[in-house]
Amino acid sequence: MDETKSGGLRLLVLVLTLIVSVALVFGFFGRVHPAFDAFAHFRVHLAALLFLCGIALLVLGYRLHALAAVLLSAGCVAVTVPHILDSEMDPLPSGQPVYKLLQLNAYFGNHDPKAVLSLIAREHPDIVTLEEVNDKWRVQLDLIRKAYPYKVDCQEGNASTVILSRRSMDKGHNAYCSENGGVALAQVDLNGRLIDVMAIHLPWPWPFEQAEAVESHAPLLQMLGSTAIAAGDFNAAPWSVTVREMAALGGFTRIEHFGPTWIGDHALPESFKFLGLPIDQVMTKGRIVVHSARTLEAVGSDHLPVLVEFSIAPEEGESEPQQTVLATTVSRSRTP
Repeated sequence: MDETKSGGLRLLVLVLTLIVSVALVFGFFGRVHPAFDAFAHFRVHLAALLFLCGIALLVLGYRLHALAAVLLSAGCVAVTVPHILDSEMDPLPSGQPVYKLLQLNAYFGNHDPKAVLSLIAREHPDIVTLEEVNDKWRVQLDLIRKAYPYKVDCQEGNASTVILSRRSMDKGHNAYCSENGGVALAQVDLNGRLIDVMAIHLPWPWPFEQAEAVESHAPLLQMLGSTAIAAGDFNAAPWSVTVREMAALGGFTRIEHFGPTWIGDHALPESFKFLGLPIDQVMTKGRIVVHSARTLEAVGSDHLPVLVEFSIAPEEGESEPQQTVLATTVSRSRTP
């Protein structure tokens, strides 16, 4: 390699290292401005790229620069890994019903809706939260109406948020939809124990209106009951300010460890799914006890389904409920 090409390569690697380093650091200042939080979602990917830059710098003879790049990369991964790795969950209880919630961005461009319906039939979740439901999807969901007679559908074009339940929804509690259809809320009766269920679809990060959406949802999050579960496509990584603010506003604890959920329009091969983004979230509070949370196989969406198994801890002196399936249909309402 001649001297001119060698000098150009060195400059390119140095500039790339600087850009990636700045982007990584910006991601830690999301509370200053939403633009910085936009970098946070890609922290793991940027850290991996910076590590490769460090290796390239070492080969080119920039030892101190290489050391700095590798240390910054390792530090970013170290503070992020706890949000990704598996953590110990509560064992399955004896004598108590265990419920399932399935979260999925159904994706308005999904060309295989039967795969979604088959997944629901196989896993038989008690509650399903869906995003990006359009008229095409409503036709498909009508096929499982008998199995899931309780429904909140925010009916906002291609971006509706929907809650399906095979358990009854409280007749005295009005279902709620936000003005833009990004939030659906219902109170579900699980064998006599009422929980608030919230389905959420946040806009993309800055320069889109994600931060404004979090602010607009704050009053609703603060009004939720003491026992609740929120699930949806947050379009935000778990370590971002966006997710931490949503959790804090609702008094939620996020389920940390089911891994990447966004895999792109063309689903990544199984061995490359770690390259996806963990932007679907499930959060709980109160007496909800989570026993497992995992992603399932791709079903035609650009997001993976997330299945959560949970139970509800009894209050002091409360008798254990019997496992029942309620099948009475109630009016599926929408609050404007």
